[in-house]
Amino acid sequence: MPRFLLPKRSSSHRIAAIALFRALLSQCSSAPISPERRSALGNAIRHQFRKHKDLQSPYQLQTTFQAGYELLDRLDEAAAGNLSSTRFVKTIVDKIPDHIAHPKPRRKVRPKTPKPRALLPKKKSILETRPYPKVTGKRHIPILATANGIPFLRITKPQPTNLSRALRHKINIRNNNFVERTLLGNYWMPLAIQEDQWDDILDRNTELSHIEREGGSWQAVVHDAFTNNRIVFEKMVADNISIAKRMQDLIDQEKILAGQEEEERKHAAAGRGKAVE
Repeated sequence: MPRFLLPKRSSSHRIAAIALFRALLSQCSSAPISPERRSALGNAIRHQFRKHKDLQSPYQLQTTFQAGYELLDRLDEAAAGNLSSTRFVKTIVDKIPDHIAHPKPRRKVRPKTPKPRALLPKKKSILETRPYPKVTGKRHIPILATANGIPFLRITKPQPTNLSRALRHKINIRNNNFVERTLLGNYWMPLAIQEDQWDDILDRNTELSHIEREGGSWQAVVHDAFTNNRIVFEKMVADNISIAKRMQDLIDQEKILAGQEEEERKHAAAGRGKAVE
């Protein structure tokens, strides 16, 4: 086993440990000792395996496995009627601490019922809240930009992470739509044509011509899927165009308000200059 691999992550180590664990419990149940001692020995075996499950030292692992196999041999001999091994097993069981031989039952952890979260009010989009009628300082006009054909407004730098995430999501949807359309046209449609040709051959040469096939021809099914894909794509394009127009309208309104505010600032500055004179 490589040194960089934890023993509990190694399949060979796990198989050996589980096999030894099951063998010990199996022989424990058939040992010629009282039921109380069998229960105590079984609990001790489970305790030791839980205790040593995270061992990493090769020396400690070797010692632990040797002790387990020695106990297994003793249990086998005791089950076969060897009195010396039977006395050995009884001596070991009598030395087991009481808290290991008779562990307290574990408390059942009740699943916590999650508290209902208060839903935050849905934020309005920029297209619904802007342009602001009044701003403090100079009005910042957004810039209309596109990411692979998807329009968005660049307002601040650096770009917010939620905006980047939304753009990536839309780009992935459009790319998946393109991949699906390509597969339908270049892979599934040729297969559908061949399937229809095969069905025609069967109709001409067998007695299956009277059987009506469900769903029509293979090409019709692929064509319907292609049409639905095209409808989804055209809707995405139309939505992007509509959003881009709304964004451009917002920018135009922002520019008009910015011009008005600039004129107001000039008049205010001129008025202050006359007052000083």
